[in-house]
Amino acid sequence: MTTQVAIREYQATDETPVIALLNLALGTARAFERSTAFFRWKHIENPFGRSLMLLADSEKVVGLRAFLRWQFRAGGQTIRAVRAVDTATHPDFQRKFRASLSKDCPSCVTERRPHRFYC
Repeated sequence: MTTQVAIREYQATDETPVIALLNLALGTARAFERSTAFFRWKHIENPFGRSLMLLADSEKVVGLRAFLRWQFRAGGQTIRAVRAVDTATHPDFQRKFRASLSKDCPSCVTERRPHRFYC
């Protein structure tokens, strides 16, 4: 049986459940501590712009795919790029839904017109 999930963009009210998901799915060892301050610094206050984030939602946040914005200078041009940096799936939902954050996110990213897209 397939679990129904909705794929949607991150909203500010998702911060707490997203951080909880990251800690649950990826661990909380000291080197990987994911605090609210760190999450905001990395994904919200990035000087190149807020990260592009898609969530899998099944009455709670059960998946995340985040793309960090970057900018490079080359030959007098600014090259905008995004790179996949945080991907997490709730352990209870792994392999239980067909919606793919990895499949849906490239279109979400390219609609915002970065010059380069790194997975």
